[in-house]
Order: sequence, then structure tokens, then C-alpha cells
Amino acid sequence: MRLLDIMTGNEPKLVYFADGQKIPRYAILSHVWEDEEVSFQQMQDPSSMKDMRGFSKIVRAAEQARSDRFDYIWIDTCCIDKTSSSELSEAINSMYRYYREARVCYAYLGDVQGGLPSRSLESAFYASRWFKRGWTLQELLAPRRVIFFASDWKAIGTKASLHRDITGITGIPSMVLLMSDPGEISIAQRMSWAAGRETTRVEDRAYSLMGIFGVFMPTIYGEGTHAFTRLQEEILKVSDDQTIFAWKSNPEAQSAEFGGILATSPDDFKESGEYERFNWTDNQQPYSMTNLGLQIRLPLIPIIHPEAIIDICDASLSPPEFLALLNARRRGTSEYLAIYVKKFEESNALQFERANSGILVEDNQAILDQCGKIEGNPQELFFKERVPSGFKVLDQDTGYVILLRPSAEITLERRHPSSQSKLVAFNTILRLDPGSFMAFHFSVNHSQQPFVVIAGIHNSSLWLDIVLDFKESGAVDLEGIHDSYYDDNGHDGMLEKNLDRTSKSLADNQVILVEAQHQVDGDHIVPVYIRILDRMHPDVAQAISSTGTFQYTFLVDFNNADSDLLEAYPSMFWESLPHEKDIMNLFLNRNGISGVLCFRHQWSGERYAVILGAHDNGEMWSDILTKTDYDFDDKESAADIHNSYYRHNGRGEKILHLCSSRLPSTRSRLTVDVKPWLEKQVGARKWYRTDILAVTSSAWMR
Repeated sequence: MRLLDIMTGNEPKLVYFADGQKIPRYAILSHVWEDEEVSFQQMQDPSSMKDMRGFSKIVRAAEQARSDRFDYIWIDTCCIDKTSSSELSEAINSMYRYYREARVCYAYLGDVQGGLPSRSLESAFYASRWFKRGWTLQELLAPRRVIFFASDWKAIGTKASLHRDITGITGIPSMVLLMSDPGEISIAQRMSWAAGRETTRVEDRAYSLMGIFGVFMPTIYGEGTHAFTRLQEEILKVSDDQTIFAWKSNPEAQSAEFGGILATSPDDFKESGEYERFNWTDNQQPYSMTNLGLQIRLPLIPIIHPEAIIDICDASLSPPEFLALLNARRRGTSEYLAIYVKKFEESNALQFERANSGILVEDNQAILDQCGKIEGNPQELFFKERVPSGFKVLDQDTGYVILLRPSAEITLERRHPSSQSKLVAFNTILRLDPGSFMAFHFSVNHSQQPFVVIAGIHNSSLWLDIVLDFKESGAVDLEGIHDSYYDDNGHDGMLEKNLDRTSKSLADNQVILVEAQHQVDGDHIVPVYIRILDRMHPDVAQAISSTGTFQYTFLVDFNNADSDLLEAYPSMFWESLPHEKDIMNLFLNRNGISGVLCFRHQWSGERYAVILGAHDNGEMWSDILTKTDYDFDDKESAADIHNSYYRHNGRGEKILHLCSSRLPSTRSRLTVDVKPWLEKQVGARKWYRTDILAVTSSAWMR
């Protein structure tokens, strides 16, 4: 550990003591962190820290330690190199010992003003943030001697002299405060002291309790509330105290109804301060953690009339199946504690979960009347903890308020179903519930071009789609289009894609762009903009796929190729134009990828392929395959052609030598000419135009 050397006449400096080295007498500081605390790195350059607010705290603590005849003091802000994860983890695991072995702890209450009248001082003491922080619990319990200081560093009192007040604030018995040993106190009671306390990082609610329970574990910032589950699992390895199961979930969490046997937070023990161990049965076996969960033996009482249990407790609960009896009771009584459990869904017969975790049964005769007899000896049970997955949809009931905002050149004709929204000027306001969607019929003012926008909610996310394909009569069957989305695979599975930005091409190099703009302050109130843009507009390239911004856009024109398009791959990179059957758009969102078009020449019947891509350096390349190429199979699919450019010793070996344009090359009966050129560039985004020309050779014509 490091200590701050504060010997008289010396500048404060950090001194390192290795493991096994004798540690000198030292004082220790307990405080609530504020802005501008002095770090380990800043202690290396004293001139950089003297104007910081935290520096005066170090100076005053050092002065107090010197006046108490200490040469060293430990202060968490500057004695730990928090840039080293290993050192930080070691310090957190050793923190209780640091405070335990200190000769005195100075508890600095920066929000308690000095010089107040006794009644006001008492009120400020009770309200201090120091008693609400997670880390200060062990800093109160571990040291044998604690002196409390106000903001002016005038002593308020000691842990011993103020023990009755501290008990009133924290619920910690005076006996524990005076003896500084919580070891014989039940797990549930110790947990209750931590209920309601706060830490900056959620993981620290668990890490700050390790010393109080005498356990050690790695610190993993980022694991969230799982840290508290790990803490309980470590406690179970060294203790058979079943009050660790004597907790109640808070009302907000009770909606889950079923879960593991371990609590999710110290707050679940808020009402557990009176519970203690009570070995009413001697048949107690060790616990163990298995791949099926916590293995434990508990007596079970079957519930014969679960509906009656619901009436007694809470009409909103789901029926449990058993009462599991704990070796625990309320202090001063002989009444056992029990929890509701049920068999885990879709599991073997031994796997259980806690039911109705907001209830802890205390020998309730009305409940026992609805139960059978204890089923023989304690039963072997497995309790599986439900660890939330990062991929789980957390809120299946999320709906959205949609603000449709078409631009001025677009007219809303009608909507289906019409009862879900109201029209307000250029905004259509509607509520979309989970699983619902709505169709909107728009028209472009200058061309009367109709199109339909679909907006819906799937898997708690907003999705959008555009429809341009109508009957030859031009009539828009809005109801039919809407209903077609009920098909699971309808419209290429648009519901599953969850696109909140999409576009479709119109004539005259224009594009319909529909995009949702999620707002931080609006949460589930989402404006959806419908705009008509030029094809070269930067926003268009971002909207073709959910994969991100496109760096390269290729407009491929094969109007003069006298060829029929057979296949385009990958399909997600390509977009066909409804009014230009001989034009395709290719969108590439990064370097090193490509797209393939397969054609059949109308006169010769020959099949050929055109491949367009971007080198890793951003330069464009192209290639042509015809049936006379030694490695081209006339039956080769576009996907196989595409993949062949990325195989070792495949066609990809030659693309490094391809340039951004290809000269005409006669290949037996067919000459194919590909002429790409850069049409526009905005920043890193490039727009290319590519014309394909395919003609038969004169030799074949004869």
C-alpha cells in the first residue's frame, strides 16, 4: 500500500510499502468525494494541485494527523493509482483492512457547517451525505476509533460518543459500533445497513460490502447489478446463514413475479434488519454452485390451495406451488421464515425459482391452513439466477407517438386505418402501439406520382417502408397494401429489418427519403420526415440500408447493352429503379467490397457478368466475365462469382491489377465495354456513373 508521508518539515510525498514490509502507524481519511479531488498522478507534481479544492482537504487532514503525532496518513483519492485496473482492484479488496488497521479514522463531513448551535449541528449531522454513501459504511464499521469533523475541521464527536445518534441514522446497533465487529450479525441485518445507500458506479454497491462480509472477488466495472449477485455467491461459499435469502423485492421489481433466490440489490434487504439465524432443524447440508444453479436442501410445504394464498396476500400475484422453510426468524420470536417457490419452467424436476418475491412469510397461520404437511426431510433444490441478457428486448409494451412531417411538395391523400390519427396542419400525429402499423397514401405535387409510406412497431422498435409498385391502372389499394404486411414474409420481411430510414427512387433522378429522427428529450415521441431529394443528395446515400453511411454510389446504366438483367448480388447493395428498368444503383458502405450483375445478351444469348467494387485504398475497380474466360462457368451464380473474388487463389488475386475503367475487349462473339467515371464527390463520399455496352463481333455477325 501507499501512505502519504507528512512528517514535520517535509512536503507531503507518497511512500510505497511492499507486501510483508512492516507498515508504520497511520491515520486514515473518510470523506465524500467532490469535484477537483487530487489524484495519484497529480501528487507527483505538487505545483499542479495547490489550486484544487481537494488539496485543502489533504492539507487539513495531514495537519490533524500531525497534531495527533502521526507521520503517515492514507487518503483514497491520492494513494491509489486508479489508472491501473490491477492496483485499483487490489485496493478495493483491501479497503476494509486499510481502515481496520488504521489507528484513527477522520470522518470529514464537508456538508456540516462548523460553529452551529448544538440543535442545528445535530440536524446537519443527521442529514449529512456521508451517511448515505455506499463506501462510508465500511469506513464507519472497520476502524476502532472514528472522529467526525465539520467543514471547518472542528471535531463534532467520536463514534463512541455519538453511537446513539449514529444508530438512529443508520440502524446499526450500538453494540456493533462500540465493538467494531459486525461478524456475528446476520447477513440480512448487515445487508439492511447498506439499503438506500448510493454509489457513483452501480458495481460499487457490491464492491463496497466485500470487507463487511469477509469475502474477496475481482472487480469488473461494466458488469452492472451482476456484481451484487457475485457478492452473494461469494458469501455463500463461506457462510451457511440462510438470512441471505430473507429479502423482499421492491414494488417496482415485483412485476417480474418470478426470479432467482438471490436479491438484485441491497435495497431488497431494507426491511430485513430484524432477521437472524435460527437452526430449527439440524439437517443442514452445505451449498454449492452448479450449472443448474445454487444447490441447497430446504424443507418444502406444498400449497394445496394456491388461489386462497393469492386472496390472503395480493390479488395481483401468480399462484406459487410450495413454501420453502428457512433456518431464520425474526429476532425475539420462534417463528420461522419461508419463501414462495415454484418449479422452473421448462426445466428438470429439481430446478426451482422464487415466486412472488415481494413477500416473505413469517409463520402465518392463515397461509399454513392452505398448505399440506412438510414433505419428509429437506428436499434437494436448484435455484437458477436469471441474468439479464444484453440482447433481451427489455420492454415489449413500448409504443410511439409519431409526428409525420411531409415536405411542402408532398400531399397526404389518405391513411388507413383512419381512426388512429388526427391531422394538424402539415403534421399527422398518431399513436402506434406494439405490433401495429399504418399506411399513408401520398402524392408528389408536380408529377402526381403516388407512393405509400408504412410506419409500424415491431419488437419495441419503429420501422418504415415505402411502396411504389401499383396496378397498371395507377390506383392505390391502400387497404390491400396495409393488409399485405400481416404476412410474416410479406414485403421481404420488412418488419424484421426494423429500418427507421429508407428511400426509393423516382423518375428524373429524384428519391423519396423517409426517416425517423429519434430525439433524446422526446423518448417515444418521434418525428418522421418524408422528403423528395435529388439522387446525389448526401442524405440519400445514408438511407438505403441500416448498415450506415455509404461511401460509394454507382449508377449503372445498361440501356445500350441490349441485355436482360438476370441477377444482382448482394441484393441488399442493389436498388432497381421502378421507372428505369435498365438502370441499377449499387451502394457500398466501405472499401474492399463489391457487387455483381449477371446479364444475358439478347442477340447472341451469351451470359456475362459485370463486377464493380472499391479497393481498400478507395479506388474503384471493375471486371468483366464472359463464357470464353477459362474460369467462367455459364451456370455460375452471381453469389458464387462474388465470393470467388474473396477466396484465396481465387479471382481476387487479379483485382489489384484492375483499373477504374476497362477498355473494350473482344471475347469470341461478344464485346463488353464498361466505362465507369467519377461524377461527384462530397467529402469521403463518391458518386460514380457506369455505362455498359455489349455488342456482337463482326466475325460472329458473318
